[in-house]
Amino acid sequence: MPLMLLYMSNVGEVLAQVFKFLYFKACRCDKGLGYYRTASGDIRPITMQTPSNNTQATTLKSGGGGGGGSERRTVPITYCLLVIAVYVFCGGIIFSQWERWSLLDACYFSYISLSTIGFGDLVPGRTVAGSDENSEVESQQIICTVYLLVGSALVAMCFNLMQEETIENLKAFWRNIGCLRKENKSKEEEDDASEG
Repeated sequence: MPLMLLYMSNVGEVLAQVFKFLYFKACRCDKGLGYYRTASGDIRPITMQTPSNNTQATTLKSGGGGGGGSERRTVPITYCLLVIAVYVFCGGIIFSQWERWSLLDACYFSYISLSTIGFGDLVPGRTVAGSDENSEVESQQIICTVYLLVGSALVAMCFNLMQEETIENLKAFWRNIGCLRKENKSKEEEDDASEG
């Protein structure tokens, strides 16, 4: 079990970095621009086309603590949930065809297996186990195992990305109400202000 946790942690972190890179390339967000909150409460990425005179927008970007001034960028939680939902649905389609389950049962199996709950009420291989094609059953079991290993890493990636987004949103909230200092000031500016 600890080996699986180590796998999920490390592979999830690498996948999160790859997903963030691809996400920011796809949405054409320039490095370090971050997000802003519109007057209606929507969070949108700041791009070069975003008007800079948006007075009601709250900037949610944050500076990298000790990272040489690199900006932290996060992926919205809705995209992470969408990735998990699509992966569960694709697994549901595959298992509904292989096991002759309904789509709802197959999606339920995918979700329960990926969440590592695993009740055991639905088990792949029972429907085709009575057939004479043992090589087909073995290949399906291997594909199921690979699906679950990749899915575990994908869920770990999404949890990692959602955790980053939540932490950044909480930091922005605490900054807005005055409990945390703004990150725009550097230590040198604070020292100059205290001296003068």
